[in-house]
Amino acid sequence: MDELTTSIVGIDFPNEDASKSNRRMECMMCAPGDLVELRLEPKNPFDANTVVVWSDRGT
Repeated sequence: MDELTTSIVGIDFPNEDASKSNRRMECMMCAPGDLVELRLEPKNPFDANTVVVWSDRGT
């Protein structure tokens, strides 16, 4: 697969880190070919099927 385009639900919610980093800004900083990690978050109180997207910068 050469390319994957998808929507990220919750992109406009603030992160829970101390600096309240911005999810949309982090996504905009990613470039084609950058690595991202997808992690299941089964303890999410809103949706047990939540998948968290982590950038290579750890955000």
